[in-house]
Amino acid sequence: MGFKYLNQSYGWKTAKSIAYQNGPKLAQFISDLKNSCPNKSIRTMSYSLGAAVINSTLISLDSNPTWKNGSHQIGSIHLMGPAINRESVSRDTPFGIALGDTVSKFHNLYQSRG
Repeated sequence: MGFKYLNQSYGWKTAKSIAYQNGPKLAQFISDLKNSCPNKSIRTMSYSLGAAVINSTLISLDSNPTWKNGSHQIGSIHLMGPAINRESVSRDTPFGIALGDTVSKFHNLYQSRG
């Protein structure tokens, strides 16, 4: 199943803002799906700016009491060529904390320049 958000070519700052605004929408969908089908494994994949959507999604899920009380987990996250700062996944950031709390397996798939 796919999740697509409207993001025309508005420029970087606007596109990034739109991506982050769509995270809570995806979080609500994932939460509803897990509540309806608790045994289903959720796996997400994103490319480039889609990592900002995933970032916002996980932070939203991690602050959702229903999600936390249900002890739900996302089976895996795969970020391909993510357009987010490397530091954002460290354990002391909201995204890093949410990764530790809500995700079983995390894969940051990128190729460094060189």
